[in-house]
Amino acid sequence: MQRPTLLTIGIILNAIEVLFGLLAVGLLALATVGVSAFAGVAGAMQGLPFAGLIGGLGLLLMVPVFAYLVLWLAACWGSWNGERCWIWTLIILSGIGMLSFNPITIVIGVCTIMGGLQALGMIDGQGANAG
Repeated sequence: MQRPTLLTIGIILNAIEVLFGLLAVGLLALATVGVSAFAGVAGAMQGLPFAGLIGGLGLLLMVPVFAYLVLWLAACWGSWNGERCWIWTLIILSGIGMLSFNPITIVIGVCTIMGGLQALGMIDGQGANAG
């Protein structure tokens, strides 16, 4: 399969964005574990009675975000290999990712969606026909 240039750019930028997201989730998980494990040890946090419970719930909320990012990275890999179902998955996840209204994410999402639709044959990459 000849991959459109927009899809190639979108896949690479999505993979970079997802890797940064995984790094942020990992650091946040470490901070949450640190707060929950050492809440009773530190003198300033002894008044917080359920710090372990709060930290556990924080980790519980991070698991779906981690799973979402891993699915997004798998969609990048499958799209790079030209599998149609992974291209659809990447298009959907890029559309969801655009909801954050981050300008960089919107540009990446538009590139990915346009390139994915070109790769699937839904739109013509040559522009509009005049006839």
